[in-house]
Amino acid sequence: MDPRNGLTEDGIFQFEQLTYNETYHTEEAVRSFLKTTFMTDEGGKLAPGTDKTYARLFWEVGSEKGREVSPFHLASRVIQEQGQGTSQLISGTYPGYVGYYNYFNISASGQTDKEVVESGLKYAKSKGWTDAEKSIRGGTNVISANYIKRGQDTLYLEKFNVTPNNTYNHQYMQNISAPTSEALTIKNLYKEAGALGSAFVFKIPVYENMPGTPCGIPEVSTDVVLKLPAGYSDATVWLDGVACAGEVRNGSLIAV
Repeated sequence: MDPRNGLTEDGIFQFEQLTYNETYHTEEAVRSFLKTTFMTDEGGKLAPGTDKTYARLFWEVGSEKGREVSPFHLASRVIQEQGQGTSQLISGTYPGYVGYYNYFNISASGQTDKEVVESGLKYAKSKGWTDAEKSIRGGTNVISANYIKRGQDTLYLEKFNVTPNNTYNHQYMQNISAPTSEALTIKNLYKEAGALGSAFVFKIPVYENMPGTPCGIPEVSTDVVLKLPAGYSDATVWLDGVACAGEVRNGSLIAV
């Protein structure tokens, strides 16, 4: 969360304001970025259920008056959510929800893949998202109205909400590394478009009582430390119905 961790060539774009800029947010620039993704228009590929390319959709939706969201942000957010484009949430073929799409994974949640897919498609069905344009347009409305227009207008603030609106709450994503990884995607998009030399507006929070050096980025650890419940001394506990053996160290169980 320490903003100084994002002050790098790759990380800085998590602080870019996510509003539309006609100078470099062009349809051709979006097309250039999408050419290596599942949303490329090579071979005449169109977005499902439409007569438009994905590049055209992102540019049209992002540049419309009253919405005005960076089409680069919209495109990178779909890539972040959908990866290679193989999710059932955008297949249009999931049983019980044939013909429905949820490109931004709005309201897709649950403990299992099935729950996540069905909750997301249930939301899409309730909104009438029967093609790619309706899904992208509807998802953009959610992002614009609920986040960007409420002051959470950077990737950083969408994840770490320190604005006066629902402070410490109302996060868009759970992944703590999402702002950093999406920032790199955005940077590469600008590079492909030849726009890295453009003027950008960065909105970087400064906190009171910050330490002299940046807080360290969390390290990967394979140790899971579990406090033993009162009355237990055995080195076996159950995790989600599975017996988990380990070694007790200083009153804690180190699962192995």
